Amino acid sequence: MRCIVCGYGVVGRNVAETLDLYSIDYIVIDRDRTIKPQAGVPFIHGDAKDEEVLRKAGIDRVDILIACTDSDAENAFITLAAKDLNPEVRVLSRATELESVDKLYMAGADYVVSLAQIAARNLVKMAVLPYRATVRDELTVTRDTVVTSVVVPPDSDLLGRTISGSRIEEMTGVSVIGFRRSGAILPNPVPDAPFIENDVLIVVGSAANLNTLERIVHGEKA
Repeated sequence: MRCIVCGYGVVGRNVAETLDLYSIDYIVIDRDRTIKPQAGVPFIHGDAKDEEVLRKAGIDRVDILIACTDSDAENAFITLAAKDLNPEVRVLSRATELESVDKLYMAGADYVVSLAQIAARNLVKMAVLPYRATVRDELTVTRDTVVTSVVVPPDSDLLGRTISGSRIEEMTGVSVIGFRRSGAILPNPVPDAPFIENDVLIVVGSAANLNTLERIVHGEKA
């Protein structure tokens, strides 16, 4: 998976850090030439609405574009330009104003994130956390696809088996894109990588796929 991040303000920086966490390749575009990106962040100074800038960032080769500037109008124009150059690219857009959500979808965005809605959801998540052991961090990739994590418990039937041997991906429809093991991130695991107690699986799939995965990981029938 490859990604373009448009905008390197507070939101853009957090997006870049999260993509790093999940070992997802990306490049950032921002027109503010006073910005100094963090070390190791691939960066282009330019206007993401400009087709030449998008081409330079590899718009024809990426899977995801995240439009997270602080202007809803600019995010809409970026979406239009990206979809024109690569109709297959998935566009995720930030919306500062709730009334901009529908406009961004009309511009072609596949998923629109309202900061106000995120704040509300996080407040609710914090409220229920003491009573919900299954609350997890998630990175939304499209409207129906997320990257998230699942812990392999001590009594899981997966212990000692491999990704290919367990047929976990075929049975659930998810893709295992990494492990978090002993505090280290192990991206792109090979098919014969074994499952170990307390492994944190980093997976991508739909909500239904992930629910099936959790049942299997915890020894229930799919």
